[in-house]
Amino acid sequence: MAFTQEQISTYSRYVGLPLTDETGSKPPDRLQARDIIKQAHQEVTLWAKNVRDLICPTGSIPEKQVRATNQIGNFRDYLPQTFYPDFLKPSNLMYWVYLWCDRASPSNEVYFRVTLGLNDDTADNSLRANFRRYKDTIGGQDSLTAMLNAEDGLNMSSEELTNWAVESIRSFPIQYDDLKNILEPELSRNDSELAVENFSGYWIEKCNVNGRLDREQGNFALGRVLWSPQRNASGADIYANMRKVKPGDIVLHLINNSHFSVVSKVRSYVDFNFKCLDGTEWGGAPGYKVDLQDLTPLEPPISRELFFRNRDTLLQILDAGHNLCFNRNMNFREGAYITEAPEDLVRYINNIYLSQSNNNIPFFNLPTNIEAPSQVEAEYDPLSGIFMRHEDFFNILKVLKTKKNLILQGPPGVGKSFIAKRVAYALLKGNHKDRVQTVQFHQSYSYEDFIQGYRPKADSSGFFLKDGIFYNFCMRASQDLDNDYVFIIDEINRGNLSKIFGEVMLLIESDKRSDSTQNDWAVSLTYSGPESPQFSIPKNVYLLGMMNTADRSLAIVDYALRRRFSFIDIEPSFENESFNDYLESKSVTAEIIGLIRNRMSFLNQEIENSNDLGAGFKIGHSYFVPSGEVADSIEWYEDIIKNEIAPLLREYWFDIKKEDIDRKIQALMMG
Repeated sequence: MAFTQEQISTYSRYVGLPLTDETGSKPPDRLQARDIIKQAHQEVTLWAKNVRDLICPTGSIPEKQVRATNQIGNFRDYLPQTFYPDFLKPSNLMYWVYLWCDRASPSNEVYFRVTLGLNDDTADNSLRANFRRYKDTIGGQDSLTAMLNAEDGLNMSSEELTNWAVESIRSFPIQYDDLKNILEPELSRNDSELAVENFSGYWIEKCNVNGRLDREQGNFALGRVLWSPQRNASGADIYANMRKVKPGDIVLHLINNSHFSVVSKVRSYVDFNFKCLDGTEWGGAPGYKVDLQDLTPLEPPISRELFFRNRDTLLQILDAGHNLCFNRNMNFREGAYITEAPEDLVRYINNIYLSQSNNNIPFFNLPTNIEAPSQVEAEYDPLSGIFMRHEDFFNILKVLKTKKNLILQGPPGVGKSFIAKRVAYALLKGNHKDRVQTVQFHQSYSYEDFIQGYRPKADSSGFFLKDGIFYNFCMRASQDLDNDYVFIIDEINRGNLSKIFGEVMLLIESDKRSDSTQNDWAVSLTYSGPESPQFSIPKNVYLLGMMNTADRSLAIVDYALRRRFSFIDIEPSFENESFNDYLESKSVTAEIIGLIRNRMSFLNQEIENSNDLGAGFKIGHSYFVPSGEVADSIEWYEDIIKNEIAPLLREYWFDIKKEDIDRKIQALMMG
């Protein structure tokens, strides 16, 4: 840890200033300042870790990157790092260690500061009010804050600065645990709600119930709590995962190594003061306890046989480096009481349940099909916000339904991505985002990314076979053949298509798709073993590509792909009345709307007639689609011409004289 004078002075000089200048560019001095301020924050993090080690050695520090700039792009007023005592996960009450700039001072004085306080961004009004009432009794927030002038701090060694922070914290009129008790129950409620809102982790409890009265009934029965000793008989820390479980997590319960029959939610953080139950082999020993809630049965349960039915997939998940509930011999591991379930395993188990019950496992935060298409259809209008003739839109939908493979092609700014999503939702008869997947091709995109390939293990001990994004999408669709799925590929002509699709190229033809009873066209994948199942594309998968016709760097689309897709051109919509109506709704004046319509149509005609360009290089209407109200129509219009249209024209006509292209640009302006 070594703060420098350059870090402090740079922070003081640039605090509150925008990273970009009035032209929208990032000057070199501000980019350099950003890098220096990032370095300062790295030092703050090291300082916080040193303080944490002395205040609470077992505490945790969130691994969260703090940018040098805030949400509106200005350099931040403070550079914080927080930490928590014990094994608590992110909560609303924490110690803050940070650099802070007093912008009200004459020379932007910078201070080293430490604070015990709330995260005001996530705490609710009740918790903030409770904290404010308590602070009023002890002299306000200043009583829980200490600060040191940066110049004085720079004269200290790393150890001295750390000791100053520790001594300051210990001199606060109240410490963390006591303040936590004062702020209850609002603090626990806020923390629990925050955990549920932000993320749900998944765990598997491997529990033997038979012969265990404590797990069969009473307050410690299956699904009411997780509990374990803190150490095994040899003193090993094999129950460390208990300390990682947090409110909002989901627990799938494996009963007697036989079946997954119930699922529950985590209600509390781990209780370190728990004593193991009398009458068990660990009676009276230090233990861990986590409270659960909302125990829900799986109907039907997932049997051991069903779980282990796809050995290849389970080996792929295992080879990714996870410490899971099962081993390579396709047995459940002995002693693995509570184990994490990574996303691949969660999806694998859920797909088994989905195939049996036609529902997702309760509480699993995965795509669901709760609404029937007929229910959503009446509520969803795919044409809302589409600036094209309705008959053209429905023609796109008709072609996609018939061919199953469609590419929307057109110049930049015609709304290909927006239209593609609307076509997908129209096909699905609702805004079913769970049944739409989008990927963008590029020159380095490969078969291994798209279908299947080997990836290095987390511990660098070798490689494991990992399924690609399209393979996983098809597997998900194959479990739900009653509903359609749409796979969208942006910039489809940027990838090496034969390389990306490989042997799957044949299968994308509409008559080569499979259902649950016919797999005549299934193929063995490049990396699959002799015992691996063959792959086919389900009949309910539709491919929707997008292609920019103004990209000079792209080769002609592979003929093998071209004959398997239909192609539809998307044109600029400056003449469309719904486009004009939209501009009016955003307070764009009639004068500017007419100007956009006339001048952009004239420009596009010139581009289309150009020997060097052509219709594929026209400029789309999306450049002139404001997201919010337009306060000054003239300024808004000229900003678009200067910052978006002009650079595009200079790229198009890179080989003509600068003064000639400047005249074209000036002709678009108001003057």
